[in-house]
Amino acid sequence: MLVVKKNFNFEEFEVCVRQAKQESQIRLPTKFSHSGYWGIEVALIQFLVTWVRAHQLPVIKSYIEDNDADGRDQQLSDWGMRLFGIAALYLTKGLITGQGTPIAKDEYARHCSEVLKAMNDANIHSPEDVGETYPRRGDKVAAQFACLHGTRFEFLKALYHSPSREDLLNRVDFSFLVRSALRQVKRFDNFLKQKPMVRDELAYLLYELFQNTNDHAYEGLDGSVLGSNLRGFSIKSHSGMLSHKHLSQMESENHQFNEYLAFCGQLFMSKDFVTHHFLELSIVDGGIGYAQKISGKPLAELTLEQEKQATVDCFKRGVTSKKGQSRGEGLDNVWKALCELKGFIRIRTGRMCLFQTFHNRSAEDLRTLSAWTENELDQVSGTAVTIIIPCVF
Repeated sequence: MLVVKKNFNFEEFEVCVRQAKQESQIRLPTKFSHSGYWGIEVALIQFLVTWVRAHQLPVIKSYIEDNDADGRDQQLSDWGMRLFGIAALYLTKGLITGQGTPIAKDEYARHCSEVLKAMNDANIHSPEDVGETYPRRGDKVAAQFACLHGTRFEFLKALYHSPSREDLLNRVDFSFLVRSALRQVKRFDNFLKQKPMVRDELAYLLYELFQNTNDHAYEGLDGSVLGSNLRGFSIKSHSGMLSHKHLSQMESENHQFNEYLAFCGQLFMSKDFVTHHFLELSIVDGGIGYAQKISGKPLAELTLEQEKQATVDCFKRGVTSKKGQSRGEGLDNVWKALCELKGFIRIRTGRMCLFQTFHNRSAEDLRTLSAWTENELDQVSGTAVTIIIPCVF
């Protein structure tokens, strides 16, 4: 049995992916100690999709005890309030207690229904409604939306004009959604008032990346509909005392990333800030990944360099996999917005984990993405993208 640790991080993600095909049963906590880390939740969802597709009968073993009714209700409730928990309960073919007793699907589905209903019914012009999609958010910006394929929540009414892939809200609507999310917290609301163009740039990022999942995350290369599939995104804020080493705790063996963390720390200190504030936009889907879609070839027919180049090509103007369309502007515009916002992007797709820092880049620069690690990575299902924006109020 594969045990997912409470301190799940990107390194642990790769360990779990390597073991995913061998273990049809995993043990999954209801809470994780990764509150200060970026993009961990969508990484966890991507692992779950990869694991589920490797087995006919994937089973999650919980920490619920047979004789603990209160604990049972609490743990299921904890899962049902977060994207990773909703994804886990939707994807798994079975959920059992610590003693191996099956838990009925109707029981754990009931614990997801309240948050899914909030996602579906949210008025994107209302900060209160958008905030209800992320219960117990405390004093932080937090909103989340999950589209579960094959269910009545596949096309959330909050995000679609009608239950159709072609009827996603437009960029202007996403701008209202971002504004409502940030207005939950006064300091981020003030940030928007000081820099009104940031709202549109954030909305552009979120819209283009989610639109990309809407366009490309449904079918395999042969046109067949992918099973056990979902698409989702979250908007979160991260804040912490500069003196408490929150940023240094995220340092890795990747020197370019560490340089970006140092830049962010200096940016906040230059403004005499005692705290740092970041916004995270994370998007995840269970599609075939950027490289296969853009190249039209399975990964087995691509070298690692070809896969990397195909992924990078997605961010070049004029490159598109949409039949009958030649614009290919969406992800190119993501690049431009990140340059304006001095942001960071991480992409895990196929056999690639790529990233870029934008504190020293311009919109005219050559489109390049760097490999997070030189180690060979296992293939994952779907794509997980995390964008980080430093917010100087």
